[in-house]
Amino acid sequence: MNINMKHYKYLLVILTLFVVTACDVSKLSEEEVNDLGNLNVRVLISDGTHKNSSNSIVVYLTDKNQKKIINKDIKVLLNNTELDLYIKSEIYYQKIAYYHTDKLTEKNSYYFEIMLPDGNRYPLAYIQPLKKYDQTKFHIPKAVSITKDFTLRWDSLNFPTTLEIWKSVLDKNDSRKRSDGRYAESTLLDTISTYNGSFTVPRSFYEDSLTRADFLNVRISSLEHGLTNPKLIQGSEISYMYLVEKTIERNE
Repeated sequence: MNINMKHYKYLLVILTLFVVTACDVSKLSEEEVNDLGNLNVRVLISDGTHKNSSNSIVVYLTDKNQKKIINKDIKVLLNNTELDLYIKSEIYYQKIAYYHTDKLTEKNSYYFEIMLPDGNRYPLAYIQPLKKYDQTKFHIPKAVSITKDFTLRWDSLNFPTTLEIWKSVLDKNDSRKRSDGRYAESTLLDTISTYNGSFTVPRSFYEDSLTRADFLNVRISSLEHGLTNPKLIQGSEISYMYLVEKTIERNE
């Protein structure tokens, strides 16, 4: 059988995409999974009390090799309400899949259950976050001057919190070039725990010989962990993150 080079390359691409997809999704997606011991579960709850907070609940199911389990016969429930299964195909035919809800409301506790294809229902994970988050206030301005020090203040902080401040900078010689980000070497990182306090960003942070800050990003977070069913694969977890994110504009 003769296959010209163009067709050969096309078939090679299709085969590669098939292999990538197959490697991304667990074989358990096509099987009747009725044993908790085959499941690795990661539950992420993100919440905050400010307008720019991120609010979400997602549940990921994978196998022992961290491959995604995408099985519509597996149901996940939060406080007796079934979550939606979200599936999306990404580039190179890889898939994103998780359980979530668009009707997030703050709860005193979060109790997750799982219903397997055989109809049996089991406890999955549980967490009761601290009730002190709503007492804390962070005073973050909408804009700052790059010619002055900037001080972030907070009141009634009852829990250890990670503070991150990073900048997006413009090249002084070419304003179209933008660089720096959260994981840049220049990012300011600190753990704050005083009840009332402040953190000062010196004006030298905004500018150097090559770049000048265009805007700042502030991320304030605190992470708690809860309980998971011990019958799940070791490493399964549930976490609750208090998260406040805000962009600070630059005053000329």
